[in-house]
Amino acid sequence: MSPPPVRVVHDAWNIYVAHTERGPLFVSFDEDAAREDLTGTLRHCARVAVSIHHPNPNGGPVPPESERLNVLEDALCAALEKAGVECRLVARLTHQGTREWVFQLEARESFLAVVEAWKGECPDYHPVRIREQAGWEFFDACIRPDEATWRWLADQRTVEQLVEAGSDPHREHALEFVFLGSGEALAAVARALRERGYTGPAEALPQKEGTLVMVKRLPLDLEAISAESEANDELARSLGADFDGWGAAVVH
Repeated sequence: MSPPPVRVVHDAWNIYVAHTERGPLFVSFDEDAAREDLTGTLRHCARVAVSIHHPNPNGGPVPPESERLNVLEDALCAALEKAGVECRLVARLTHQGTREWVFQLEARESFLAVVEAWKGECPDYHPVRIREQAGWEFFDACIRPDEATWRWLADQRTVEQLVEAGSDPHREHALEFVFLGSGEALAAVARALRERGYTGPAEALPQKEGTLVMVKRLPLDLEAISAESEANDELARSLGADFDGWGAAVVH
């Protein structure tokens, strides 16, 4: 009887860069695994790592080696699926001349057997290093985005969507920053933001819970927008409100 079908690579992936003392760490991760609580499943972590032959100044591969590493990743995941190994690729790390694939799995013996066979497809990347540990601790500590990173990724996605819709990123956009909370808290947020050049209603509605939209004109500069989002989140928290992101109309 053939093993039951498994899915090693899931569809929703994202990427961010973490800055460490040793240089940039490029984290490509399974977004659904990061948003969900999967700690009751796939309770073993295995990290498969190889050394990049010719890393660029940021520690990552360049063509054609980058394509070669992608082929090796696809081959390993396909072999795991074919063998019916219950596992999930949850991250791809690139740092200081190393490419590392992070898997969460149940049965380490069957996983390691497939990896051992896969090594034969990449003799140019020996030795293949495998690091193991229990649970999701490594994923939580080194991969799962913190709140600030999630916010940055949301800002990036909104900017990309506007540009894809035809916005000129160099022109000013009326960015609408949204806040939720009591009328008193929103009034305090509005007063503070006017001092930072925002425009909006003269007074927040005097209701128990409501929404406030404050506008600031900026080009689609991700760094500048991310700084505003971070400041707005901190401001909202300090005044008892919630920051709920931003949006804008397309500007050609």
